[in-house]
Amino acid sequence: MNKQKNKRKKWPHIVIGNDGDRCPRCGMPTEIREHTAITAKHLAQPFYYRRWFYCTEPTCRTNRIMPPEFRVFRDEQTRAEGTAIVWSEGTTWEDVEAQASEQPP
Repeated sequence: MNKQKNKRKKWPHIVIGNDGDRCPRCGMPTEIREHTAITAKHLAQPFYYRRWFYCTEPTCRTNRIMPPEFRVFRDEQTRAEGTAIVWSEGTTWEDVEAQASEQPP
């Protein structure tokens, strides 16, 4: 049997902390994760998540929790369909954080 079939593809990410939101299924604290880098593939999608939560409880069926407030949209038209941060080429994290602070709760 080919071992490659059983392996999951791991996406590059960094763990920011272990005190994320509680898992909606099991109630345990989650890991806070972010991408190691924003690639051209991310920028080509209508949106991507800049941060997400990962449940580390082995018996829990929930893996990733993707809150809508961490969605980053490609352009203003896509953004009009939902509330999120607009990311374009040349945007820095400081720009993204400034946009996030300007959004109404």
